[in-house]
Amino acid sequence: MNKKILVSGLAAVFALSMVGCGSTDKDAYLSGIKAEDYVDLCEYNGIPVEEAQPSVTDDYVEMYINYNLSSSASYKEITDRDTVKDGDVVNIDYDGTIDGAEFDGGSSTGYNLTIGSGSFIDGFEDGLIGKKVGATVSLNLTFPDDYSNTDVAGKDVVFKVTINSIEELVTPELTDDWVAEQNIDGVTTADEYREYTKKQLLTQAQSTYDSDVQSAITTYLQDNCTFRKDPPQAMVDRFSDYVLDYYTQYANQYGMDLESFMQYVSPTEETDAATEDAAAEATSVALDTSVEQAESEDSAATATSATDAAATASTTTDAATAASSGEESAAAASSEPAYMKTINEQAAKMAKNYIIMQAIADKENLGVSKRDFNKKLSSEAASEGYSSVADYKKSEDEEAYYESLMIDNVMKFLTDNAVITEPAADDSSTGSSATDSSSAATSEDAAAEATS
Repeated sequence: MNKKILVSGLAAVFALSMVGCGSTDKDAYLSGIKAEDYVDLCEYNGIPVEEAQPSVTDDYVEMYINYNLSSSASYKEITDRDTVKDGDVVNIDYDGTIDGAEFDGGSSTGYNLTIGSGSFIDGFEDGLIGKKVGATVSLNLTFPDDYSNTDVAGKDVVFKVTINSIEELVTPELTDDWVAEQNIDGVTTADEYREYTKKQLLTQAQSTYDSDVQSAITTYLQDNCTFRKDPPQAMVDRFSDYVLDYYTQYANQYGMDLESFMQYVSPTEETDAATEDAAAEATSVALDTSVEQAESEDSAATATSATDAAATASTTTDAATAASSGEESAAAASSEPAYMKTINEQAAKMAKNYIIMQAIADKENLGVSKRDFNKKLSSEAASEGYSSVADYKKSEDEEAYYESLMIDNVMKFLTDNAVITEPAADDSSTGSSATDSSSAATSEDAAAEATS
């Protein structure tokens, strides 16, 4: 699983979780704090950004069209011969037995197997070469000692295999007839499909470019603004809930439990520490950017910071009580899964980003008017299919929604005033061209959806 592509995908999913009921703590939102009390802003006019302008080459368009064509490929029975040879795709039924008894996973019907692919244990595929369609073959084989299924590893097995047919995978050509079958409005010919695909890929390349520019701006602000005190803990807790929910949703999409999935996001201490830090940083930046871009999401939470809480404790309790409280907190922390450290770090960083954005909004008068807020809320309610704004509000965290609109305003201001330059020639492969690996993957998704 490519981490860069994974993080990019995760960022998009994360936006979906930034809605719903909000915190009841008034300090859980930017409206409950004065941003300038927390942060000293750096010079944010003219933030330097190196990013290649989005582009899509004709070669890439053709490559992607071929990808779409291959996704429409189907198996066709070969009728001009009936003997299996290496490289054939054979449709088979098979039943496996160990000591005369069937075992879990040892049988299937209508299975397409490519001879020579190494998909089955040694001897299975070779045992079908030279056999004819309609034949039933008995294969006496042995599972490897290191076979993944320890229940059958090292055991003798008999597979009874019936060869139903020999097939070939046929990929369609780009023709007007194939294009018509895709049911794309206004696209009926091969030339129109090429143009349509290029526009889709350019749109995705532009989206990737915009996201990368905003990510660079966010990183610059993180690195150059100075915090006088930590964000309120309620704010961090609120973001932590969002991040946890986000990763849980994505783990479910992969059919994984959260702990296993988080190994891709935050390797355990057994892995290289630098890799862990890089992964945490990459995911944090991606999450921050997605939050800034999302319209129906967002939040920022504020509450007493860890530093403030400690100071309060020291003035209201004696040293022994404070020490005891610290021991209890440490015990509670130690019972948390290891990945919560990454989640909490990302939540804290996101809280800081929100405070920075609010401080800039205050300084540049980039807040959201009540009229604009209601107009946007009404538009969103209609687009989401709600019968009224009141019904939509029941599913929205209004404070968080307001914050998201403010961040949109600030990010537009920062992007418009950024100094964006092309990377040096030897760094061009890291830009936003649709031919680079991450952009290619996301462009592929966009075009696939468009042509489905």
